[in-house]
Order: sequence, then C-alpha cells, then structure tokens
Amino acid sequence: MAISAREIVRSVGMCDRPEYYSGRGATTSDLDGDKLYAIYQKITQELGANPADAFVTMVKKLKTLSATNFLNSLYTLERYDWTENVSFHESDIDVGPDGPGREVIAFATLAEALFGSHSRCDDTELIKASFLRKVGFERGPRERER
Repeated sequence: MAISAREIVRSVGMCDRPEYYSGRGATTSDLDGDKLYAIYQKITQELGANPADAFVTMVKKLKTLSATNFLNSLYTLERYDWTENVSFHESDIDVGPDGPGREVIAFATLAEALFGSHSRCDDTELIKASFLRKVGFERGPRERER
C-alpha cells in the first residue's frame, strides 16, 4: 500500500492537521523550503517522479504557503491522484472536522488572526524560492537533472 500524504507530512516533523496552523499566515516557523524539499524527496521515493512533479507544480501555483493552505492543497492533490491539472481552493483558515474541540479551534483561529504576531506575516516568496532552488526548478521540473 502506498504511503499517504498525511504520513509524509508527519515524517518531516509537521502536524498533519491543517486546523493546527489555522489563521497563522505563511511563516517559516511552520513551513519552510527544507520541509517542502523533504516532502518532495519522500514523494519521489515512495510515489515516483510524476507525483513529485505534480507537487512542484502545486507549490509553484499556490498564492500563499501558509501551512494550513499548503496541507489542504496537498491533500487535494492526493485526492486527485497526483495530477498536475488540479484547482485549489486557497485559505489560511480551517477549523477542522466536526467534533468536541471544533469551537475551541475556531476561537483560537479567530484570536490568532486578530491578535497573533504571525497574522500579518507572509513568507510565501521566501519559502517558495528556497524550495524551488533546491529542486532546480529554474530549468523546469521535467528538465532538471535527476
């Protein structure tokens, strides 16, 4: 059985729940080029070159690389069998599935968005550039040396 995107995310030391990062913006303390590269390597090793190329395309397409938006987009990519022509609904907010803690998560997300130090942070370009340099994207995902 193939490894899941959630397992890949956990293997690089990230929480696999998008709601954990909800409302925090794109910050290198949550997601950085090294974590993206580790995820890319794991996808390449476990799933192959085509899913890895689709992952690179996804990262390049995303307008915001908040951890919440990234995780939700990654899970969408997985649901569509790692194809490159996927549309993503981007959002930095996720309150998680229905359950006993949902109200607490919603309150914490609102508080973080209003008062948190990360709420005005957007390190998307820094995160993206660091990752794309690591995979040699300057020449395109299919043209890089393997």
